[in-house]
Amino acid sequence: MPTGLKPAIEFTVVNQDHPRLVGMAPITPDNPGGARYVPDQQRPLKTIGMLFNEHNRFLGHGLFIGVGEPVVLKVLMEERKERLAVHELGLCVKSRNFVLIFRKSSTQNYSQFMRKFVVSGVTLCLAAQLATAQIKLPSPSPGATVIQTVGTTDLTVNYSRPSLKGRQPFTDAFVPSGKVWRTGANAATAFTTSTDLTVNGQTLPAGTYAILSIPAQDNWTLIFSKNKGVTEQSYKQDEDALRVSLKPTTTSEKTETFTIGFSDVTDSTAKMNFLWGNVKASADLAVDVNKYAAANVDKAVTEKPDDPAVLQAAASYNLSRGRNLDQALTWIDKSIAGQENFRNLFVKSQILGRMGKFADALPIAQKALALGQSSNDPIFAFFKEGIEKSIAEYTAKLPAAPAKGKGKRKA
Repeated sequence: MPTGLKPAIEFTVVNQDHPRLVGMAPITPDNPGGARYVPDQQRPLKTIGMLFNEHNRFLGHGLFIGVGEPVVLKVLMEERKERLAVHELGLCVKSRNFVLIFRKSSTQNYSQFMRKFVVSGVTLCLAAQLATAQIKLPSPSPGATVIQTVGTTDLTVNYSRPSLKGRQPFTDAFVPSGKVWRTGANAATAFTTSTDLTVNGQTLPAGTYAILSIPAQDNWTLIFSKNKGVTEQSYKQDEDALRVSLKPTTTSEKTETFTIGFSDVTDSTAKMNFLWGNVKASADLAVDVNKYAAANVDKAVTEKPDDPAVLQAAASYNLSRGRNLDQALTWIDKSIAGQENFRNLFVKSQILGRMGKFADALPIAQKALALGQSSNDPIFAFFKEGIEKSIAEYTAKLPAAPAKGKGKRKA
């Protein structure tokens, strides 16, 4: 069976008669089996299908012996994890667009069940309609996506947000303390970083991971798993990409709905915060912004070596970082040659000024001022003060011109 496919999310009880349709999974090109399949290491001839209801809530693992054969579904109820319900399902039928899972009565034999299934055309028609319907319904734990850019690194979190509803998290009764938690609800919480970064000083390579955690009163363990479809039941530590310790704090304000967010954002750092109830745990994220920004600059110039705007932006970046000013001067000269304007002239004057060449910088800044004043460009108003200050600075740093000596009086 294929691995790594998306979970089936449409499961609907149709009626209470026997045979009863208890599960339905749409088949798509990305999900040909109608469910996500994960290899069962103990039973290599079987597969484990992860079953979800219409609210994308995890129901359990189905041991699919094969289409057309009886199957056993072990359902672990999410809200009552101490209860393990085992159901014998009668038949898993694969059609063109969907998979149907029927439950048979304990008093029925297989042939009776099959006869009822064959004549149950109405059930099949209803199932086909349900399989193709696109009905958006409210979820107890709605999905959310958080996107944050740090420097040039894009961070994305996709997760579901359970609410307290009068319960106290991280207790024996609800989200137990000291045990692996999916850090959200429904499917695994996904974290994507577009570049390498550090989490509490430890490196996490670019990629997508499932976030899990082990919350406790004095310490949280934050886990980035390489198994993007991991659950509390299937978690294995040897699949960790990274795990770090967080120090939880108590907040005065109660957070009703579980929240993952970012704060204290700079061009190279941010905090990723986990809040629920009166608990907050934060991880320190950091990226090498100079490394990635410089790489982006070099790549852009390589791809568009004659574009005046690209060359100006590249020169401006080098100027802002004090990086390779000779290269910046070459780029800005090429930009000016392609299309002279007050912007690239001002950048050139600043580069020359940074290099200590004030005598060369002054006339360039003066030309930028004159060109901007005659350009009728509304953007110039934002540059005018900066250019005038640069002219005054360069003028002040030039050596004073020697005073002309007075001629001798004739006797």
